[in-house]
Amino acid sequence: MNQAKMKVNLVGRVKNMTLPNSKALMPLFEAIVNSIHSIEETGIADGWIRITIERNETQGNLLDNSRNIYPITSFKIADNGAGFNDDNFESFLTSDSARKVEKGAKGIGRFLWLKVFDSVYIKSIYKSDNKSFKREFKFLLQHEAVTDLLENVAAKKDICRTEVNLIGFKDTYRKNCPQKAETISKKIIEHCLVFFLSQSCPRIYVHDGIETFELNNLFTQTVEINSKEEIFTLKSKEFKIKNLKLYGSEESEHRIYFCGQDREVINEKLSNHISDLNKRLKDNEENTFTYLAYVTGEYLDERVNPERTNFNMTSSSEIDFPDEITLDELKKETISQIKNYLAPWLEDIKGTKFLEVQRFVTTKAPQYRSLLRHHPELLDNIELGLSEDKLDLALYKLNAKVTLEIKELSQDFLSATLDNFNSYPEYAQRYNRFIEQFNDFGKANLAQYIVHRKTLLELLDSHLKRDEDGNYKLEKHVHELIFPLKTTSDNVDFDRQNLWVIDEKLAYHKYLASDIKLSSLEGISISSDDRPDLVVFNHPFAFVEGEAPYASVVIVEFKRPMRKGYSEDENPINQVFGYISKIQEGNTTDKDGRLIPISKNIPFYAYIICDITPKIKEFAKFYGFTVTPDQMGYFNFNTNLNTYTEIISFDKLISDAKKRNNVLFEKLHLPVAR
Repeated sequence: MNQAKMKVNLVGRVKNMTLPNSKALMPLFEAIVNSIHSIEETGIADGWIRITIERNETQGNLLDNSRNIYPITSFKIADNGAGFNDDNFESFLTSDSARKVEKGAKGIGRFLWLKVFDSVYIKSIYKSDNKSFKREFKFLLQHEAVTDLLENVAAKKDICRTEVNLIGFKDTYRKNCPQKAETISKKIIEHCLVFFLSQSCPRIYVHDGIETFELNNLFTQTVEINSKEEIFTLKSKEFKIKNLKLYGSEESEHRIYFCGQDREVINEKLSNHISDLNKRLKDNEENTFTYLAYVTGEYLDERVNPERTNFNMTSSSEIDFPDEITLDELKKETISQIKNYLAPWLEDIKGTKFLEVQRFVTTKAPQYRSLLRHHPELLDNIELGLSEDKLDLALYKLNAKVTLEIKELSQDFLSATLDNFNSYPEYAQRYNRFIEQFNDFGKANLAQYIVHRKTLLELLDSHLKRDEDGNYKLEKHVHELIFPLKTTSDNVDFDRQNLWVIDEKLAYHKYLASDIKLSSLEGISISSDDRPDLVVFNHPFAFVEGEAPYASVVIVEFKRPMRKGYSEDENPINQVFGYISKIQEGNTTDKDGRLIPISKNIPFYAYIICDITPKIKEFAKFYGFTVTPDQMGYFNFNTNLNTYTEIISFDKLISDAKKRNNVLFEKLHLPVAR
């Protein structure tokens, strides 16, 4: 047997090649494209390519329509092209051959064969000087890559024919390969689309047992009849986009394909760029189809990488070169072209979606009405058919984005001088437009907050009633509505704090601890494990010379609704006074972090929230508290502790909060709370 040495370190070359498992059919595509080029070389008009799928049928014969359950082991690609003549064979033995560079060939396709298959067996009958010759050899992943070479004169009657047998499909790739012959046929069409569009495309067949697919007819029936080609220009470079509607395809995702040198290189889901393309589209006859876009151009041909898995294009983060096109720029312009082509279908989806969102906003979420009025175009970012929870979340994100933009814009407009309006009419127009949005979004947010307040007061009111078992809620349930337990103001969102129920001013605290040990408070040193329900500091801890470390301290203590029994140790007045005494005995830190005594002159305020039971009345009388004019609470000032204390009944707490907010409820035409 003769040997022929390939002029390359084949093992290292193949090992270093990058081919994702998802590209399992790439070697087959390369072999088919080689056959197409070989037929083009001869210039014959009746070229043909036959792809035979070979399977492991060790289990015996099955029905024809079940053949595809057998695993694919090999592919045989036969053609009647020029074959492995001396020039082509020499090119085969030369790594990265430039022989077919004008056709876009990089000379590396055969390396992909050995990346995915164990071996390749090739036999070819070709003509040279009007004589027929035969050349056969094995192509293996080893140092002597081409082995068992046979070169003989062929019989005159033998016609030109070449077979490439890709043998031993490697499991890592085979598992990611489609199994059905029809699917593989459609994949070949999609990959070789440019060739099928050509008038000189050879006849291509796929054989799987007795099942045969003629791809040219399949292409005409499923693709060409529903296609439209358009041209667009980007930075003076011309690109073509082939818009395809695939009916009856297993492919349900709309995709965009970027092609180089007559090959598919990369593709993406269009739903990543156009949210309305998350489902199949329907034509006028209600037939569903999948949309595919194929983008080609000389610019892409020149920049495809050797493996044809990506493009060597300038990235968006690199220095801007005026004549260079980034992949992101190309994608953006292509998406724009696709939107124009799909406009009739997208408009239908957009209309359906708008009605869907409008219905939800009108009946469930009126706070987003301003979003629909001023920015309906933002609905393009929302998918059709979302559940109410997901739709609410999507609208919330968009509303927050617009609110932030309006707030940033207000910094410019609200600081404008009168001259801006007198000198620039267009400025005044923009300003008026801004004010309209500013007011509408402000009203929407305010309305949402007012509804929140009313709902919370109703919920708090319900907590004061007996449940089905005749029991009242625990104090922690009331506490949780006002402020979450075992947290601080540093880790609780402002919207989760409902201190306004007690006193509107409490919302403007600097630091608040809820059900936290005094010994664990930040910026203060107190040796006590006592845990006030709420302790509020109304000034920064940082010590400034000549000023107190904080302006005041507020203590809030909750008791269970309609609690009857209190021992002396459970006297809430004793409890809050005890907290205050321990805080006053503690230390805080100055700006350098050193401990300093807490000033005795700092005022303290205490709120005891409870029902006015006989025992509470007894405690209040003993400590010299005064009854409030409405007879629903008590107040007192303790000179020794510099503390003003209020005992507030739950009824008074809710009644006062309702009175303060009724004017807001009336403006929204909400039922006025009494």
